Amino acid sequence: RKISQTLELNSYVKKPINKIVSHIPYSQSTCNGKCEEIQASSKGYKTFVKKNVWHLSRKMYALDVESVYTRHGQAVGRVTVVHCNGATVIDAIVKPKDAVYDCVTKYSLLTLGHFKYATETIESIREKIVDFINEQSILVGHALNGDLKALGIIHDNVIDTSILYCVNGRRPSLRQLTSTHLKFEIQNGTDGHCSKEDAVASLQLVYFGALNPTSLSPFFQKL
Repeated sequence: RKISQTLELNSYVKKPINKIVSHIPYSQSTCNGKCEEIQASSKGYKTFVKKNVWHLSRKMYALDVESVYTRHGQAVGRVTVVHCNGATVIDAIVKPKDAVYDCVTKYSLLTLGHFKYATETIESIREKIVDFINEQSILVGHALNGDLKALGIIHDNVIDTSILYCVNGRRPSLRQLTSTHLKFEIQNGTDGHCSKEDAVASLQLVYFGALNPTSLSPFFQKL
């Protein structure tokens, strides 16, 4: 599917997006690139401390994670990060610390063969992610809290499309939102989800919502 060139943020779209992101509460701050790691207050999480880097500030990226199962439960299997102009900056298979016994291919699009030569670890992919962001960067995703938790990243400058389009306490699926508002289908194959497709869809939904505020949750329509 082609990504429209209008994905590039312009001054008209940026203003409502800034309103949206400033009103979505999230947990503590995180975040930032080649850096000194310190232990965050939440057990098992890390925050990445870096001096303010001007060229990273306020940049927007979409993130999606696909998971697999090991003997210790769910683990990150694939990570995709997409720039606000639609370009893929990270798309990597992540090798869990424990052997994968269920790739959940129906949902993840992953098979055991994908991990045979995988070299990325959860730690290395996290470092790559934070090379692109600082605490002022905006992360976009659908049910983003689950992806950030899986990655062990805490970030408070986010746009979560499951919240953005929430109506009467119900959070529509990404597939439903894409079909309704963007007029194309995702996650309709027999081989599972594609993290790149999902990341791009969530990004496009943010642009759509900024230009069509009546489609958003009533709370965000008032901003």
